Amino acid sequence: MTKRFYTPLFDFIFKLIFGDQRNIAVLTALLAAALDLPEAEFDHLTIIDPYLKREFEDDKMSILDVKVHTQSGAVINVEMQVETGQELRKRIVLSTAKMLTEQIKRGDEYNQTERVVSIVICGGMLIPEEK
Repeated sequence: MTKRFYTPLFDFIFKLIFGDQRNIAVLTALLAAALDLPEAEFDHLTIIDPYLKREFEDDKMSILDVKVHTQSGAVINVEMQVETGQELRKRIVLSTAKMLTEQIKRGDEYNQTERVVSIVICGGMLIPEEK
């Protein structure tokens, strides 16, 4: 019988490590290393529902790997994606936009939205270098 080695590159393993409130210290360390935010932002991270709400029945369903709120209300999306390409870039833009629009309702001012950050950990080049 051969043993199978699982890494965080597997979606379900990544979510177990970083998307579980019981492992919030691990997620906090990742975010602190990746983001230039004040330390206080990481004091009370809350992992929230990774499903981005659909406004209309025909809207595309979006499910994030890890979605978290910081103490100030900023929303952070952390994605693990082995395959890269145009579709991934478009999906990240769409999910980031949805995280912004989820925060605002009719009659609200645009300045009421909190900061939204998407971190993409990928197995290849997401944005190729230009000449």
